[in-house]
Amino acid sequence: MHGTTVAQAASNAAVAKAQAATSLNIVSDIVRGCLEAGLSEAAETTIALLQQRSAATSDVADLTEAVPPLAEILRYGTARELPTEALRLLVISLVEAICAGLVYACRNLQADVATELRGRLARLDAAIGLIEDAGLREGWRRALAHVANDSSAHPLLKGLASRALYDHGTVSPEQTALALSRALSHSVPTLEAGDWLDGFLGQSGQVLLHDHALRRIIDIWLAAIDDEAFNNLLPVMRRAFSSFDRSERRRLLDELARQRPLAVSTTTDTAPLQPLAQLPTGTADFEAALPLLLTILGADRPMKDANR
Repeated sequence: MHGTTVAQAASNAAVAKAQAATSLNIVSDIVRGCLEAGLSEAAETTIALLQQRSAATSDVADLTEAVPPLAEILRYGTARELPTEALRLLVISLVEAICAGLVYACRNLQADVATELRGRLARLDAAIGLIEDAGLREGWRRALAHVANDSSAHPLLKGLASRALYDHGTVSPEQTALALSRALSHSVPTLEAGDWLDGFLGQSGQVLLHDHALRRIIDIWLAAIDDEAFNNLLPVMRRAFSSFDRSERRRLLDELARQRPLAVSTTTDTAPLQPLAQLPTGTADFEAALPLLLTILGADRPMKDANR
């Protein structure tokens, strides 16, 4: 028995579950549940417990999972009255702790750990975007910049950080093009380059389909590298695009077939971003390049294989 009334029993059960929880994200979900149910006493108790647990841990990965549920409550609220200030201070303290240790948490990771952390950081980045606090967002972007420029950080996470900085407008398209060129240069091992590009592109082709500036960055960079570098990077490109579903790859191919850059610099400097012009249909150059484009995008395989 947790109590003599429904509210009391629910409150006591929630607190007991939070006390027995083995990770911060479980406690955070319980806090959200208490707030949504209007269990004010249980909410206060579990918020205090979450504060204690977060202050006692140095596990950045665990901290990242605690923020999204609370950020959603702060942004969208509930039908119940909220302890808004206590909740806001808790979220700020969690994000500040994450920012302080983020670059260290991204270093010297095995591939599976980096992949899991990539998902957590992507969710955290979206959650921080819900919080109306300019200082907090600025601190988060500084932490992302440290990861993007850290030589020991896993390339998958460096690519993710670079992409987030671009999406937030923290870096210019020209700076992003330069980062792309450096990350995929001759001196970078192919596997590392592939990880960086995978992190940068994400696991969906939707952004490339709709963000013309980002597509131009990649298009201009690819057109500017020499033949040997291009051939060496083909496995990297195919691997990065393999996470896109078949329909996304087909639509992206259609976009590439319709457009091409007007001018591309052949120097190592960053090429200026030029408007795209229509590619004449039926040209010999396009017909010759089409099989390779299909291979890169994985659109040359049967449906069941392309969706793997």
